[in-house]
Amino acid sequence: YTLPHRVEAADGDAVAWTQLFDAATAGFTSDAAYYAVQGRNPDGSPSSTLNPLVEIDNLIDYMILNMFASNTDGPVNPGEKNVPKNFFCFRPRDGSAGFRFVAHDFEDTFGGIDVTGHLTTDGKHPVAGATPEYFNPRWLHLQLVRNPNYLRRFGDRVQRNLFGDGALTAAASTARWAAMRAVLAPAMLAESARWGDSYGETRGNPSYAPRTVTNWESGCNVFHNPANSSGTLVSRPNSFISLLRGTSRGYALYPSADVSAPVFSQSGGVVTPGYHLTMSGPASTGIFYTLDGTDPAAGGGTAYTGAVTLESASITVKARARHTTTGEWSTLTEATFTQPPVMAGPGNLYLSELHYNPDDGSDTRDFIEVHNPSPSIVDLTGARITGGLTFTFPAIQLQPGGRITIIENLTAFRALYGQTPAVAGLWDGNLANSGENIELRAADNALIESVTYADVPPWPTTPDGDGPSLVRIHRNLPANSPYSWRASSAFHGTPGTPDSASFTAWLSDHNLPNAGSSAPGGLKALLHYATATSPADQPNPPNVARGAGADTITLRRPFTAVDDVRFFVEQSTDLADWQVSVEIDTADATILSRSVDLNGVETLTISMPATTQATFYRLRYLTR
Repeated sequence: YTLPHRVEAADGDAVAWTQLFDAATAGFTSDAAYYAVQGRNPDGSPSSTLNPLVEIDNLIDYMILNMFASNTDGPVNPGEKNVPKNFFCFRPRDGSAGFRFVAHDFEDTFGGIDVTGHLTTDGKHPVAGATPEYFNPRWLHLQLVRNPNYLRRFGDRVQRNLFGDGALTAAASTARWAAMRAVLAPAMLAESARWGDSYGETRGNPSYAPRTVTNWESGCNVFHNPANSSGTLVSRPNSFISLLRGTSRGYALYPSADVSAPVFSQSGGVVTPGYHLTMSGPASTGIFYTLDGTDPAAGGGTAYTGAVTLESASITVKARARHTTTGEWSTLTEATFTQPPVMAGPGNLYLSELHYNPDDGSDTRDFIEVHNPSPSIVDLTGARITGGLTFTFPAIQLQPGGRITIIENLTAFRALYGQTPAVAGLWDGNLANSGENIELRAADNALIESVTYADVPPWPTTPDGDGPSLVRIHRNLPANSPYSWRASSAFHGTPGTPDSASFTAWLSDHNLPNAGSSAPGGLKALLHYATATSPADQPNPPNVARGAGADTITLRRPFTAVDDVRFFVEQSTDLADWQVSVEIDTADATILSRSVDLNGVETLTISMPATTQATFYRLRYLTR
């Protein structure tokens, strides 16, 4: 925004801004249009082709702040001038997020002017913004209110900001005001001496009384008087809610009092396992809730009929009330409940990945990853890694399913893996390239598990300088066995995330309920997965070759399938009694060769002792 009141790109270009303007001009009455500017498909799911143009929650919060403060120096289009005033927004040039708006130039506030509607501050003109040079966040908001989903979300953000621990509650606002007042107070004496009489001198009024610290304190008390807990910041939340409930603008921005949001017996926080959560709401409503993070108004809510038992270590409850006659929904009540954490120990923490010799021969990118496979929050405080290196965990709580790394060098690690993987800290010592002992210990020094890895068979050898990391196949396999580990499928490993998609994810991708489900190809889903075969195709049988004193069996499988599936080669001479059963990924198997193609499919040949009789072989697969 620059004079003469034109919106322009301060840096970069206005291409995305113009796209947002075009979308706003076309309107948001359809859900498809509303979701498109958020980078979503018509059903609200994330789109792989659409880049977000605006961050809806940020826009709403920005507009709530302007409305709450009656800001007439922002994008509010004053009187006859009817041009948008001060605003700034930004968007990453890679298109990964939409425009975000930031508060700017807010000195003309709390003047009692209603800026929640469609008219200029004098109430005479429709707000400008329908041309590119005047397009502004307020006009964008006024187009979005035509979509019921936006209006509902607006109400939800009002609920979030003005109730509970929201940023605009009287408690939060007065606390911020008091903190800032305390910072500024020591400077006010000098400030008043320097500037207190400037207005009088400028106006040429010799009888003008200079402003002093007392004037400043009186002005502060208008907003919050700590002596009697009164002031604008105390009264504004209630009057603002009443303003938003009004319909003079043609619609309400907050639901009526008849459908106030449900009240929880506890507003989130730590609860004991099995806590019974109760909800209450107006008598004329029914309450609907979800425990999976979805919106109850979207159609998947459960009708509240009594206390809800909370079993998970961490769970988010969302609830709305709905008027039994009008069908009007309340705003959203949302709270996250967590159970007390448990201390790290066997069963809730294990060594999941080691990167001990990256391909560049440098130790700076080495890392160890630990994983919490349990349904509990695990307190890592005081747990240790010892052996060839030492590290003591600080006060960290690892969420169920969470992973965290311990590293050699933060700069090198972030340069390779980015900011996403969680880092507990830097160790003392190093991970030997040739192998050494690593111990994971609880805070009381009890051994959780240990591994002595090596860079020679039967340990996987490619993690020794060829790029992959060393990945634990399954948490239930013994840590100190070479057959419990494999090379990662990803170059340099995957700190902070699983190395590969699970069998469960494969079933979901192919719309198959479980391992025993019949695939379109006619065989069990597990068989298709274990043989790296599409569910619609027939699996290729293993190749069996007769040899002198030994037979060889060659099979194909997804390289990472061993994480979820146990593979057996079984031998029989009569098809009734399968006398020999060898699990491939154990010391019992004699593996002659193995290779992995670019599609992640492993071809593996093992040797089986030959018999003097006709011999039959079969492969057996068991999920772990």
